[in-house]
Amino acid sequence: MPRNRSLLIACVLSIFLAHPIATLATQSTQVISFTVPDAGWSLTLPGEGLELERQQLKPDGRHGYFLLKDNKNLMTISFFIEPATKCKSSKECRDMVLKAGNPAWEDPRNVVLGEIGDVSYFEFFMPSYQGMPLKQQHMYAQFVVDGFWVDLHISKTQYTTEERVLFVERVKSVKFEPKKKTVIDAVSQKQKVDRETKGLKGNVKSVDRQISLIDKSSGQPESTRQRGSTEEFDAAGNLTVEKHYDPFGDVLALVTYSFLDGERVMKLDIKSKRMLVLRPPVGPGQGPTRASDPRYTAKLKYKYDSNGNLIESTSVYSDGSPATKHVYTFTANEREELAYSANGSLSHKYVFKIDDKGNEVERFAIQYESPQGPVQGKTYYTYLEFDSQGNWIKRRESQGGESWIIYRTITYHK
Repeated sequence: MPRNRSLLIACVLSIFLAHPIATLATQSTQVISFTVPDAGWSLTLPGEGLELERQQLKPDGRHGYFLLKDNKNLMTISFFIEPATKCKSSKECRDMVLKAGNPAWEDPRNVVLGEIGDVSYFEFFMPSYQGMPLKQQHMYAQFVVDGFWVDLHISKTQYTTEERVLFVERVKSVKFEPKKKTVIDAVSQKQKVDRETKGLKGNVKSVDRQISLIDKSSGQPESTRQRGSTEEFDAAGNLTVEKHYDPFGDVLALVTYSFLDGERVMKLDIKSKRMLVLRPPVGPGQGPTRASDPRYTAKLKYKYDSNGNLIESTSVYSDGSPATKHVYTFTANEREELAYSANGSLSHKYVFKIDDKGNEVERFAIQYESPQGPVQGKTYYTYLEFDSQGNWIKRRESQGGESWIIYRTITYHK
């Protein structure tokens, strides 16, 4: 998990901008917990007033990041869980975090180091951030338990000194329980990685797609292939790069994916002026409201079902443009995808028929946001060739009176 500690910015913004994803607790007696698969414990907190806004797990099972809102006390809570390789004790970790610093700690005042029981912490007060008065108090508390390190960050805006007890009580409320099924885990199901979500088998490294039109008179594919796109994955199965090509074979757009402060982000880089539409059109007041963050174009938020399937993805743009969302549902032989535009309206609907091997055989698509009204059509897929891993590498696609061949060149991590 990246240790860039500009997390403060995200915590500040979350107070004003964040929309809760899931309510974790509705009763003060309920205990909620958080963990990563390889840890032998779950970190538990009293659940009253807490809402999970964001979570990110690395596929290695050893790294996690969680961001919550405390609606009762109007505080923001976040923490990393990772192996304790950089520091071995609470005090060592506290001193390391403080020494590393953070550019987002703007004019920190009243810096205090101390202990709450066996937990080492430091705290400070930040009057403002980038000219905006915040009166924000911060506390960083460090836990080292059975080979794992928890870096806890608590913050509160419009802070008064009488509220410091809330910080101390929150640190004291952190407990570590041996994993057991009677505890309600916030993370209990391994999420499918991008490679699996895209239906790829084996440890895929890259997928290069090319298209060849089928000549109507001969019924044979044209000899010339046009490059369509390239996808690259890391060894853990995360999508890292997407390249899209124009009809001349030049890179039209480059999309890179990474983690920033524990969150998945994407950065769009337009390489060709032939790219005319970057995002779906939006109405008045729905465009950018601020300059884009140069580090990323959008943050990506995901939801998964109990089987680890991706059921919702939301793109939150750094320039303040309204978020866009995709929602996915599954049955035994069908997958549906709904795409919502920036104004919240349904822009596209896709329904895929799936065969018994998990391959798409038919796609029904409706485009709602069209000047002519809803436009719909069906595309049929016929599989012609597979590689040794069971991934298709040649597929015929037909729509209306047109047909074409898609070729995929797939490489694998060794």
